[in-house]
Amino acid sequence: MRYFYYYIVGRYFLGNPLLAFLVVFIIYAILDRNFIGILPDFLLPWKRKWRIGELKREIAINPYQGRAFYEIGALEVEKGNMKAGKSYLEKANELMPEHPDVLYYLGVCELKTGDLHKGKVAIEKALEINPKVKYGTPYLYLIEYYIKQGQYNEKVEEYMKKIASYGNPEIFYKLGMVYSRAGQKDKAKEMFKEAQINFKAYPSFYKKQYRSWAFRAKLRSIM
Repeated sequence: MRYFYYYIVGRYFLGNPLLAFLVVFIIYAILDRNFIGILPDFLLPWKRKWRIGELKREIAINPYQGRAFYEIGALEVEKGNMKAGKSYLEKANELMPEHPDVLYYLGVCELKTGDLHKGKVAIEKALEINPKVKYGTPYLYLIEYYIKQGQYNEKVEEYMKKIASYGNPEIFYKLGMVYSRAGQKDKAKEMFKEAQINFKAYPSFYKKQYRSWAFRAKLRSIM
């Protein structure tokens, strides 16, 4: 209601409803990024692009920087560009063999590009080297592997317990989406509900970080 009032005032002074809406949206977006956390970071794609460009310039000067290859690969994976990410991560794996973070992202690439077994092995190896790698997220992908294989067995239950110990609203939301895509609607809703419960347990100074995931989970719960 408050922002509607701002819109009315802005429309009155600016004389243009579209411009008034744009001004109010920009004000809300700034406040959201600083205090609320529901809206996505609209600058993130440009930040990633700038960082990838910077890292590629570093590689051009020194082609043996495993850390730079790893970071580009991870950024490409986060963008959803698995093919490009995989090529950089494979090079990083050559330069930094058995690095758990590299193996984790490489495993994600393999899973998403169709080589399920190879992806599973890479993620399991990452966890073997560092059980805390990415703080529970690897178990999300291992559960996805077993669901895709139609093997809902004791391994899934074991990984669910791991997620419960590391879990945060983001992981529970993403796990809900895994179950949703697999057609397990009841299990998906259970995870979306868990994301909301988990969010409420966080102290207020952490809630901004996870509010968008709890909000998405709430929307999914009522769909």
